[in-house]
Amino acid sequence: MNVNVKRTLCMCAAALLVSAAGAGAVSAAESAVQVPAAQNQQSTTLGYAQIDQLVRNNNPQVRNNALTRRNMEKNGNDQLKEGREQLQKAIDSMQQLVSGAGDAVKWAEKNMGAAMAGGNAAAIEQAKSFYLLALGNQTSLTMTVQNLEAQLDQMKVSKDQRTLVNLQLDQVDDQMVSAAQSLFGVCKQLENSLEQMNASRPLLETSLRIAQVQVRQGTGTQLAVTEAQISLTEFDQNLTALKNQLQSIKYQLNNLLGRAYDTPFTLGELPQPDLAYFTGQTLAERTKAALANSYSIRYKLEELSQIDNDEEYKSVERTRQIKRNEISTEQASVQASMAAQYAGIQAAQNTDQLQRQKVQVAQSKYDQAQMKYRLGMASRVELESAQADLASAQAAQKNTQLELFNQIEAYRWMVKGLPASSGGSAS
Repeated sequence: MNVNVKRTLCMCAAALLVSAAGAGAVSAAESAVQVPAAQNQQSTTLGYAQIDQLVRNNNPQVRNNALTRRNMEKNGNDQLKEGREQLQKAIDSMQQLVSGAGDAVKWAEKNMGAAMAGGNAAAIEQAKSFYLLALGNQTSLTMTVQNLEAQLDQMKVSKDQRTLVNLQLDQVDDQMVSAAQSLFGVCKQLENSLEQMNASRPLLETSLRIAQVQVRQGTGTQLAVTEAQISLTEFDQNLTALKNQLQSIKYQLNNLLGRAYDTPFTLGELPQPDLAYFTGQTLAERTKAALANSYSIRYKLEELSQIDNDEEYKSVERTRQIKRNEISTEQASVQASMAAQYAGIQAAQNTDQLQRQKVQVAQSKYDQAQMKYRLGMASRVELESAQADLASAQAAQKNTQLELFNQIEAYRWMVKGLPASSGGSAS
């Protein structure tokens, strides 16, 4: 199961921003953003297309950002200090998530070691997926903290702080939306894994029953029964852990949507990968738009325009040249990131096409196993094994399609101006 490391980063990182909402450059009365409790609510379906509007309308941090803008328009630069304090609180909250992500990586490493010791290929693959997901969370959170710390450093006094702060707030708003969309994809990925595991459980149950029958018939050992029972118990423990992980991600997604953490909901169908967007313009055209929209480049250009002539001429020119060099570096970074993301999408397309072929092969083998079973030429275990292989291939194909979808969405966010580490996925 492919895990979108950098996409997962942004998602959980922005989830941390939510915990910092409610404080900042707003009055006590204005910042009283209340999240209702989810009491006896019926489960609703959450569609991917709904996320953007839900976050921008309801997310506490986004709403506070809007209040900050209004206060700045009213009071000017007097709100800069509060804006810095608000961003610092967001950073502090995210650092707590980084610590939690480190614990998750340790658990995943331990789980992967146990799976490898057991020698079960499916369990090993599942454990690797857990580990990659946990590692991706940790890496993404750490990178996002670094990005926000850099933003905090940039919020220094200049002629017109409102323009600079507004750029920062706009970027945070977009990052919150991107984060929520990323969490939706992670939930889908975990649901695919649950589907795969549920499909393979009957095979373990059958293996246990066969071992028990063999003991009663005198052709098997109690040790084989015990081993089969242990395998089934470990499987159920992993299944429970995966369900708990899915619920935890749903809690984070609810927070980003600005509602009670335990609001019940089911995930709508993931849209098809937007290949029309990917092929609609050339890489050069998309890169040109990304350079024009990049928050980082726009921020530095604004800083360059605000360098005044009060100091000695050569000193001012050196300062301007430093800023121009920073802009050139950032432009080169955007160009390289766009090229890498474009190549990543092409690779994801190839992987998805290959996995679709594997599903066809697994389907053919399952059809053959069914026929042989009806004719008495194959055992129940062989039939269930072929069925489990088919379910595994189908779940893997859902994940390769999800990866392609994530890659294109990341590409779209980069064109809109977010950096590669925050715009979504770059495998």
